Amino acid sequence: MDCRRGLKDLTNNSIDVTITSPPYNLRGAVRGEKYKSYNDDLPDHAYFSFIEDTIIELLRVTKYYVFFNFQILSNNKLVYLELMNKYKKNIKDVIMWCKSPVNPSIQPTCLTSIFEIVIVFSNETYASRRTFERAFFNNRESGELNTNVIHTKSAIHENSKLSGNGLNTALFPESFVRWFLEKFTKENDVVLDPFMGLGTTAVVCKKMKRQYIGFEISQDSINFAKDRLDKTEIDRRTEPNWDVIY
Repeated sequence: MDCRRGLKDLTNNSIDVTITSPPYNLRGAVRGEKYKSYNDDLPDHAYFSFIEDTIIELLRVTKYYVFFNFQILSNNKLVYLELMNKYKKNIKDVIMWCKSPVNPSIQPTCLTSIFEIVIVFSNETYASRRTFERAFFNNRESGELNTNVIHTKSAIHENSKLSGNGLNTALFPESFVRWFLEKFTKENDVVLDPFMGLGTTAVVCKKMKRQYIGFEISQDSINFAKDRLDKTEIDRRTEPNWDVIY
């Protein structure tokens, strides 16, 4: 179902973490079709309402963090700049996602974008602070440098079995979802993806023993996701043994 309807059935703070990416309002701006069951061609005011309605509900149902991914394009730039300003008090951090390879810009004098943005929305008391009140990493104890930049391959290059699915070419790579789950969730946490698509968030949750909820309007995509989940086994890799940081 449409997530804007489905989210209303969820109670306040019933989700631990949300990881998602909405349609980008492409308006035919890229080669090929990203979605088979959604037009993705809204005027600015309608797209703004669509995204804002979703964010309002996600902030209501999500206890900790909403990781909201998008790419700034000519057809959505003003909308996201306005939304970021309107909800600036709920923005914990901004994460850059760099993926490769990337296609060159269609417009000859437009810079080719090699990154997408992940806005971290939060209802924490001190949401304006960049310190996460709930996290499962510790830069000092681990000796690792946990940065706000994620580097991955594109989903199709990471998993060639997803190519030619005929449904959706705008996919999360599994490594992208794992990055968030490792740092901000623990086993049996409930993770939401209101734009589930072909089920990558759910697949990684199953591998890492997290609970998951997803919404999707395309029955073909739902069938594809269920098939992926049926073939997914729990990942036996051990996770870092960090205590939660408050």
